[in-house]
Amino acid sequence: MLGVELRSTRLATGDGTSVEVEGADPERTVVVQFVLNGGAVRSALRNKVAADLFKLVWVCRCVAVGARPVLCVSATVASFLEGRGWLPSAAADLGVTVFVVADGGDLRELRAGSPAPAIAADVTRP
Repeated sequence: MLGVELRSTRLATGDGTSVEVEGADPERTVVVQFVLNGGAVRSALRNKVAADLFKLVWVCRCVAVGARPVLCVSATVASFLEGRGWLPSAAADLGVTVFVVADGGDLRELRAGSPAPAIAADVTRP
């Protein structure tokens, strides 16, 4: 769906700093981070999503200038990126494309304000 071959890559900045990204094509037209966690939805996971969004935007604006930022998430993580919260608005406003990765590896673009696929919840009540 992205139309490029991705590989984990270390990118160098002009000041000697480097940053690892989970996927980039050889021409640096696409940069991808993956958050494919399952299980419980906790604030630490939401913070990781926000950090990865920030990293993608910074890399695509300052290191791999002009690259397309892409965040690939599991259905569990997609719950942070649907609806009307600040995180989906930020992703959309900053130009980050979000894809939900299905169990079989298929990708579905998650548009700001659109619902993520339903996930089975494992809830135990006392």
